Parts: sequence; structure tokens; C-alpha cells
Amino acid sequence: MPTDVEEKSILITETKDIEVPNLVWTAEEVLYWTGFQQRLERARVARDKMHDEFDGMTYIKRCEENRKLANTFIAPRLNKEDTQYASGLVRQKLYALLSALNGLDLSPDINAFDNDNIELSELGQSMEDIIWKTEEIDLDEEKKLMRQYTLLEQGEVFVEDIWIEKFKLAKNLTAKFNGKINSAKWTSRLKKEGEMATRNIIQNENVYLGDITTFGIEKQPYIFTVETKPYDLAKQIYGKWERWDFVSRQKKTTIQGKTQETTIYNSNWLFGELQKGFVEVVKYQDKPNNEYQIVVNGIPMLPVGFPLPWKHGEYSVAMQIYSLINHFFAYGKSLPMILRPQIAVYDEMNKLMILKTQYSQKPSLANLSGRVLSSRVFMPGFIASGIDPSQVKIMFPDIAKGFTVAEARALEIIQRTIDSNSVNPTFAGQQPAGNPTATQIIEVQRQAKMVLGLTIFVCSMLEKKLADIRLANVLENWFEPIEESLDKARNVLVDKFRQFTRKVPIEGEGIGQRIVRVISGEQMPKTSFEVMREEEEIKEKTGIATRIVNLNHEQMKMRKFIWYTTIIPKERRSSPANKLLFREMVSDLLSVFPPQEINMETLKEEFAINWERNFERLFKPAESMPQLPLMAGQETVGQETGVPLKQTKSNQVIPNERDRARLTLNIPGA
Repeated sequence: MPTDVEEKSILITETKDIEVPNLVWTAEEVLYWTGFQQRLERARVARDKMHDEFDGMTYIKRCEENRKLANTFIAPRLNKEDTQYASGLVRQKLYALLSALNGLDLSPDINAFDNDNIELSELGQSMEDIIWKTEEIDLDEEKKLMRQYTLLEQGEVFVEDIWIEKFKLAKNLTAKFNGKINSAKWTSRLKKEGEMATRNIIQNENVYLGDITTFGIEKQPYIFTVETKPYDLAKQIYGKWERWDFVSRQKKTTIQGKTQETTIYNSNWLFGELQKGFVEVVKYQDKPNNEYQIVVNGIPMLPVGFPLPWKHGEYSVAMQIYSLINHFFAYGKSLPMILRPQIAVYDEMNKLMILKTQYSQKPSLANLSGRVLSSRVFMPGFIASGIDPSQVKIMFPDIAKGFTVAEARALEIIQRTIDSNSVNPTFAGQQPAGNPTATQIIEVQRQAKMVLGLTIFVCSMLEKKLADIRLANVLENWFEPIEESLDKARNVLVDKFRQFTRKVPIEGEGIGQRIVRVISGEQMPKTSFEVMREEEEIKEKTGIATRIVNLNHEQMKMRKFIWYTTIIPKERRSSPANKLLFREMVSDLLSVFPPQEINMETLKEEFAINWERNFERLFKPAESMPQLPLMAGQETVGQETGVPLKQTKSNQVIPNERDRARLTLNIPGA
């Protein structure tokens, strides 16, 4: 709810030393919170100790090493003689995989079934459209790239998918500022901007699993996340809650502190150090027992045993690993960790190559002349007097020869090993070494695609898990009214629901638009002809082929449907690869079949879809054949579509009801 804000600026409140009252605990709460803290500490200790699966490192150390390798970290020089070098191969391979993934369409394919297991194809398509719209509002295209990067970089990624209310601090001037400090007056309110589904990548170190030996987050006994928020941002979320008054701005003793007993019920329990003006928020989820808790700076904000606040009953966080370590370990292996041994040898070989090249240009010398020689003696054009060249000798002649052929071949072997464990340079768009034949290049790319196939699979699984959570959030929240509007015909207030438009291929008309809207049962069109007439009116007004899908609010909230989500990786519809495949298909058709046997209208439609153009504007209309007048009640078949057409009394030909019923999802039997 919008609330008045008393402070003129948060900078004032940050500097205040405000005392907060102590929370009084009941005996039941003391027992509950003691067990709560023990659960969280067990999960922290189990994860943050050294594991062989992390190459003998702790989880936090492993995450840091992953980031250093992925970002081509160059360590500070410890000795003057050290060579600072990092090949950057890990980042190159990572971005090659990321680029290939970015060219794919990983949108969910949703199938809906009723209780009789009969598929409702248009309902499934409508849910795909709604999920697409929620992702567009949330700017999920960029988030998808970031979560795929995190998955490759860290070996696992944690993504939270929740439905949120957005608030904004609005300030309205009540007295105009005339240059004097005290002249300006304004009011401040937290204004609700709306509701939306959003996905947030949670930093790996901030997620704790209840059982590190259980594979799959959906099987975990409990999970919790730890995050730090600015105090005032947390106040916007929790400020109206009863126990917010007990949340202190001051830093508490951490969970690792040994100076005093740290228990949650004396408000002296935190996971990490806090900056001034920040609070620590712990969100705890227990799926088997359907429990949820939020702890802010050691203060539990919800009652004991509070249920999960969403109806789907699953964890709100999806987890996906990149490379399996074993089935009895919850975490995965990252691309940097897979390449780490070879990269270490490769970088060390390159460092030695640089050192040997430097030595060959400026070798160490032995001065036998008995005189002190300046380094300028060895510069080009310098004239030295009284020096016998035989008394100035190279100390290690063999090293001065530089990098040898054998060492260069060893470096190539290491390079090939790295390529075989990741992505071949040919597949990444680089020119292969030597003079390979076209067959060899195709074979190398085929093998690279086999390696890429596993990466596509894990990314597809991540998108499927997120789509399942998003579908549950949409079913719970999307079909609620957003505001009330005046029905002028009846002069009454009616609920207003969400609607949006999406650019999609329209059968027989190329690229058009589909309008998906939620309406009440009273507003549902009586016949499909009403929907078609509205579509034609929009098309005449905008020049864009239009299809309308009406979703009945009451039925979507009351009926139970069976949902199946799949991800079919494919090239984006307008990608260059799709266009090339279309050209190849047309070329093959014309080389095998005579033109009179090919349906050119279908090819023209697919051409317009691939190039995202309006069919009617791109192609001239085909000349229609003259038709004989029909008798009343006589049926014929459309020349182009093959859809049965019916002659009405007014001589108006319309598609039959069965064909148009797909546009109005007023599902019977609700």
C-alpha cells in the first residue's frame, strides 16, 4: 500500500542513531528459531568447507577462481622478473558458446489438456503468448544472456522467478521553489506502479542448499538465500509489517563471531558483515513442510510455520548445472574448471615463450674485459672504444636461440586439447590452420556441434524449469483484474483485465498480429462471427492481418488444466540460417518438381514470414476465378484455403463455426 514518507531525504535517516526495542520471544518461538538457526548453520558449514569436487577448494574460493579465469584475470607481478600473461582462451571459448546459444530460440512450447486429456491447442498457444509478454516487460532477453553466461562461468546458476508489486517514491511540489531554501514544499508517497513477473539471478555464494548430496533443487529438504539491501529499500518492502520496528540499522555480530553467544532470538545472528545503512535479508523455503520465512537483520518477519506465499508449492528458485560431477553431489563443474588444467599449462608455456624471446633479443652477457660497461654499449649505432668483443660473451647460447620447434609443437598439442574440450576455432568463425579441405572443415564443425549439443541441452533445461515456474505465476496472477472501468452502456463499474498484442505469422497472410485479452464471461462474444468482424475492422483500420483470442476470466480461474512444457531449440525465425535453409528448400523443390506441381502461395507465405513482411503488401493479390451464384444453404470450398464456406441469406460468405471457434477460448463445461 502507498505510504507517506516523513523524511525529506534518506541521507538524514542514515546518520541518525535510532534505538530499536527488543523483541520479546515466546517459548514456542525460542524452540522454533533455535532449530531454524541450526538448519541454516548446517547448510553453511556443509557447503563452505573444502571439497574434492571443487579441486580441494571451498565453494567460495572456487567461485572466485571461476570469475578470474572467465575474465582473464592477470595477477599482480610478485617479482620483477615475472612475465604478466594470460591467454584469454577461457573467455574466448565461453563467448563462442554464448554466441551460438544467443542465435537459438529457446522459447517454451506449452501444451494444455483438459481433464479428459483432450488437447486445447489455442489455450496452450495463448499461454505461450502471455509468457512472452511477461518476459518482454521484464527485459528477459538480456537476463537470459546473463544467466547463460553465469551457468557457463560458475557451473551452476540460480534464478528466482517471482511475482512482485512495483512501487516508486513520488514527490509532488506543493509550493514552488523561488530560490530560497525554505520556499519549496512537497509531499512524498510510495506509489504503486503495477505488478509483474520478474526473474533475478542470485549470486551463487548467496544460495544455500539443505542437502549438498542431493542432486536437483526440487528434491532439496530446504533452501535459503542471503542478500543485503539498503535499509530504505527494505523499508519500502517490509516497512508496514509489524516487526519492522525491531529491525536495527546497526551492524550485528556475525554468525562466525566468537565473542558472544549468537542466537536468533536475541537478535544477534547474521551471516556476514554489513555496511552501514544496509540490512541482511534471509529468505527460507521448506517445500516438504510448506514453510516460508523472511529474516531481516536477525528479526523473523513472519509467524512460525507460515506457508509458501505462492500456490504452486514449488521452490521459487530454479537451479541448473552445466557439467555433472556425480549424481550424489548438488553442484556442477564450470567451463573454466574443465579447461583449468590445460589452460594453466598453456599459459605457462606462453610465458616461457615470451621469456625465451626476450632472452634471444637481450641475452645475459659475461663481461671479461675488466671494465664496467653501460647497457648502451649494446644499442644499435653505439661506437665503443677499446673493447675486445671476444671478452663479452653470451652466458647461455642455447637459450638465446629462442623458442624451439619442439616447444611450438607441444604448444599446438595443448591448444588442440583445449579445443577438443570446448569449441573448435573453425566453429567459432576463425580461420583454421594450414590448408584443410571443405570435408575436413565440415567434419570438425560436426564434432564441435556434438560438444555444443550438451550445452544447448542444459540451457534448454534451465529455460524449461523457469517456464514451469513462470506458468504457475501467470495462472495465479495474470487473470486477476488490474483496475475498474466504467461501462457506459450500463453505467456501472466493471473489472478491467490485461490485454496485449504480439506480432506473429498469420496463416495465409504472412506477418500479422494476435491480440490476447482476458475478459469476463459477460463480455464474451456470443458467436465466432462477432470475433471475425472485429478482426476485419482492425485490419481495415491498420492494414495488418489480425487474430483475436479471448480468454474467459472465470473459467481460467475455476478450471483445472493439465500443462506440459517443452523446449525445442531452433534457429530464430528471421535468422540468416533460416533464410539460407529456405533458399535451399526452394532450390531443391524446383530442381525435383515442375513449377505447376508446387503451391506457390505457400512458398510466398513462408517467404513473407522469414523476412517478417506483410504478405498483402509484399505480393499482389492473385486474380480470383469467377464463381457461380449459390443457392440458399449450399456449401462450397474456398479456392485458396480449402475451408468450407457457407452462403448466408444476405449472400455473405463466412468461415464455418468450427474454424472460427479457435478464436474464442470460451471453454464449455466450466
